[in-house]
Amino acid sequence: MFTSQIRFGTDGWRSRMDADFNRTNVRRLAYAVGKYLSKKQGKSVIVGYDTRRNSSVFALDVASVLGAMGYKVQLTSRPTPTPVVAYTVVRTQALAAVQITASHNPPIYNGFKFIPDYGGPAFPEITSEIESYLPEGDVHTQQLEAQRFDPMADYFEFVSKNVDLTRLQGLKIVTDPLYGAGFGYLSTLLSRFGAKVEEIHGYPDPEFGGLSPEPNRENTRELAKKVVESKADFGIANDGDADRFAAVDEKGEHYSSNMLVLVIADYLFRLKGLRGKVARSVSTTSKLDKLCARYGIPVVETPVGFKYLAKELMSGAVLAAEESGGIGYGWSVPEFRFAQFPT
Repeated sequence: MFTSQIRFGTDGWRSRMDADFNRTNVRRLAYAVGKYLSKKQGKSVIVGYDTRRNSSVFALDVASVLGAMGYKVQLTSRPTPTPVVAYTVVRTQALAAVQITASHNPPIYNGFKFIPDYGGPAFPEITSEIESYLPEGDVHTQQLEAQRFDPMADYFEFVSKNVDLTRLQGLKIVTDPLYGAGFGYLSTLLSRFGAKVEEIHGYPDPEFGGLSPEPNRENTRELAKKVVESKADFGIANDGDADRFAAVDEKGEHYSSNMLVLVIADYLFRLKGLRGKVARSVSTTSKLDKLCARYGIPVVETPVGFKYLAKELMSGAVLAAEESGGIGYGWSVPEFRFAQFPT
């Protein structure tokens, strides 16, 4: 089965696996990516995936198609957060990455995300060109053995150099990756800096425990309960590919990104003295504008979609926020951060 109606949305192509997100269409789109990249110098491409059903199979199909087209493909050895894959593109100076994920969508969905060499969401002019290279039929290729690697250690080193995590020493924290690609990431990183960490839902489950892997109030009730019962200082939850987050305090109260960005911005501007423009999507809280006005910080409003915020980060914004749970920092690659630490 295939269709010629593959279209990128706000952050990649997503569809139902019982409809048209299938191996045929994934291979077609991988071929189109290869054609797009053929005009650029270099051959290295990163491929990652989340914990959804068949994500690893789709990722291997992408690696096989691109490998047959002459690209040097590195495939993550385990489900990996989208921000980690994005950082790896920049660190290794790869041409691009493909991440197989449907982010926070229900388990029946999957997705194909293209990450260019700057390590952020692909802009519309890029995805439109990729769409123009889609072949009509399936792309037949022999499955290749891709080079496997785990980018966790390199990402931890990057974060550790840019964020003072020693302040977490002695804190009791509960993490909840919601059965997604962030399992083992945040818990390991925080533990290395002296935090006492307990991880719940810390293993891959393609059905995400019967929920959509979105860290909203409803889906973080177990996290809130665990934080209160264990007398932890706070808890952090991520979505399916760990590029969105939410938190709960010691009383089990849920903090959405619209609330957390105010806390983070106030910390950066009042306590750290950071200055520079801030970007937010049109649906992100306008309270951010009022807070920034206190410190003389200009705010840029963008359409919905982190790709528009990415452009602002690439042009000098020190902070960018979207109401869906993503925050980006000027010191990092222009992609959502799975661990939302200010500097």
